[in-house]
Amino acid sequence: MPIAHGFSMRCFLALDLADSVRTTLADLQREIKLLGLSANYPSPDQLHVTLSFFGELSANEVRQKADALASFSSASFPAVVQGLGCFPSAERIRVIWAGFAQGHADIERLPPRGRRACRQR
Repeated sequence: MPIAHGFSMRCFLALDLADSVRTTLADLQREIKLLGLSANYPSPDQLHVTLSFFGELSANEVRQKADALASFSSASFPAVVQGLGCFPSAERIRVIWAGFAQGHADIERLPPRGRRACRQR
């Protein structure tokens, strides 16, 4: 599909979640909504771990990043989700995030590898 001239998109490199983690987080998200907390609540299929934020990219830059990342892969690893936080602040919550009790070191090693894959093209 052709992309219109002047096109730009907010892009990021993300780690997909196991279905069991996605389900648990979606259940937690529903509970938080019931408390009346005003925040962005993405659909469960959009829940992910952001590894690197690229910002606004042109159509050509999106293609270059996608091509560079096509060969990027990592072995799976165990991770345990634990803890919640928010940003930009507790007074003005836009995003609620979940932290990791296990797997954090594996996740921390992923972004530099992804950024290197993007720079190789």
